[in-house]
Amino acid sequence: MMNVTAGRFSDLEEAVACLATAFEEDPITGFLLQSGQGYKERVTHFFSLLMRARLALDMPVLVAGGAGGISGAAMG
Repeated sequence: MMNVTAGRFSDLEEAVACLATAFEEDPITGFLLQSGQGYKERVTHFFSLLMRARLALDMPVLVAGGAGGISGAAMG
């Protein structure tokens, strides 16, 4: 069973990995962050900064997951 809950700092690494994978081939994010060599690291860093800022400012971050861990995240 999957649950959607408010994200926490302890969810950061796993949630960011999900987001980076989800946007791995996104053309707009690829354009903005320069797809190609090192893109995975840049997109991971981008989502890490974004999620950290949103959590610090008490802005919405949602994570979806279950017994197997986090399988998705949303910020908006």
